[in-house]
Amino acid sequence: MKHVDLNLELQSQLDSHEWQQLLSYCELAKDTLDDHLWNKIAAISIKHVRSHIDEYTAILAFSIFSIYSIRIAGRILPLMRDHFPDLSFLCGGNALSSSIDGSKQIFGEKILHEGWAHNVIYGEGEVALKHFLQGDLLHPGINVANNQQIEDLDSLPFADYRGMDLDRYSGKRLLLTGSRGCVRDCTFCDIATVWPKFRYRSAALLVEEMRKNFYETGIDRFEFTDSLINGSTKNFRKFNELLYDAKQKDPALSGITYSGQFICKQSTNMVPEIYELMHLAGCKQITVGIESFSEHIRFHMRKKFTNADIDYHLEQCAKWALPNVFLMIIGYPIETSEDHAYTLDCLRKYQRFGQMDVISYLRWGLTMHIYEDTPLSKMMDDLGIDAGIHNVRDGLYAWNSILNPGLTLQERIKRRLEVHELSYELGYKMPMVNAELMSLKALAEGLS
Repeated sequence: MKHVDLNLELQSQLDSHEWQQLLSYCELAKDTLDDHLWNKIAAISIKHVRSHIDEYTAILAFSIFSIYSIRIAGRILPLMRDHFPDLSFLCGGNALSSSIDGSKQIFGEKILHEGWAHNVIYGEGEVALKHFLQGDLLHPGINVANNQQIEDLDSLPFADYRGMDLDRYSGKRLLLTGSRGCVRDCTFCDIATVWPKFRYRSAALLVEEMRKNFYETGIDRFEFTDSLINGSTKNFRKFNELLYDAKQKDPALSGITYSGQFICKQSTNMVPEIYELMHLAGCKQITVGIESFSEHIRFHMRKKFTNADIDYHLEQCAKWALPNVFLMIIGYPIETSEDHAYTLDCLRKYQRFGQMDVISYLRWGLTMHIYEDTPLSKMMDDLGIDAGIHNVRDGLYAWNSILNPGLTLQERIKRRLEVHELSYELGYKMPMVNAELMSLKALAEGLS
């Protein structure tokens, strides 16, 4: 099996302006893609894929990750079919269960209907792919969206990175999956439609996988793919204990570090000893979905943690030198001007944590957007939301609310710019901020 990373190849060959245009198009902030740019993307993609095809190649398998992959995949797939008509095409990934542009047809169905691929796999692919390669096309999830969750994640083999050119990636790290699903059902998130049940792997197997891949690749930096690494507090604590213990027994492992997405919890759940263990085990960064500093907004989101919990979390992270990336949302449907003012006040309040690198980055994204199949999409009538008020971008960004009429898209963009300006003034670091602002500009231009 050969691995081809088209994202990496395009990023390495497009200039920064071209890459930003592609990013804005994929993020649904820009509706069109320049013909010259598309021709360049097509030429790079065809050449790169062709360079990896040999006489033994029978299948081209495409992983289409998310809703933001749908637009470009819808152009790449027919392109590849035209240029490699003798190969069998297979598509998988979470995007196959999603749709955009107001379509009621999920992307996997569209792929089959248009003939862009011979087969698709919905949901988790490890077991279904094995059945597919054995010729069993009736297995759940193959060509029909009747996929089933894998109950026992410990039964899956370890990730194998041998044969991949890892030197091409900046900040080299290996990915590690400790759990799938989430212990929350946040209103803005569709994770429950992908993995209805939260499942996690044993702590011992996680440490053993880290050990194996470290010795095979020499890479000691690991990043969890989990929606949250501390979904099971008990298992997370055990993982940190075992990793620290493994480092004590084998000094070669002492440089191993990890990062991942993390949920803010009550102090009675995430006791101080767990933060200490995270430090000792080598936790180098956690990404936390704070989403809003307004407590009543977070409880509407079903985040289930208080402002006091945030304060406790930050104090513990400061004590044990644990950097945080805060994920934030501007313009949640019930957000008022008072909530926005409170957000600005909290940026001032928490400035010291930014200066200490405890809040190492703020990620503001664009503005609040509403996905299909999220709890929020099912609450639109109750919230008075009209998803087509501006007739742009299929309502993901362009919604309006008759119950909160001041929160127009223009107002949400204005508030997004205000938090950027204050965050910059206070010295907070904001990665990818140029790309986000350019996509925000493209979104605003769609209203003119």
